[in-house]
Amino acid sequence: MSNQEELKLKEKELEIEILKTDKKILELMKEEKLIQLRDNLERARLIGMFLSEIVDKKTISTKLAWDIIGNNKEFLSVFNIKGKNAIINQEKFSELESEYFELEKVLDKEKEYLDQI
Repeated sequence: MSNQEELKLKEKELEIEILKTDKKILELMKEEKLIQLRDNLERARLIGMFLSEIVDKKTISTKLAWDIIGNNKEFLSVFNIKGKNAIINQEKFSELESEYFELEKVLDKEKEYLDQI
């Protein structure tokens, strides 16, 4: 085999390795996107469930507030608990609602991206 043929063979081998590496990179990127999507879906589901329990309400019972909060202590800031009533902080509610709608937009973009892959 001539030097030129050897060089062409090596070039082809390198091209194949580059393509394999590119494929692995794309697979890792897709996996990362899927993890982000899963995390965003979980966050959106959690916020959506929380918001659906208190939408259109100004106060709820303290017991219901604690049931809704559960292990998600971050939602505690949405309530001002006074005796048997929990007053809903409309500003914090609006912040969560905005985050929820933003997550929906992100999820739509992620879905479009994954559909293209």
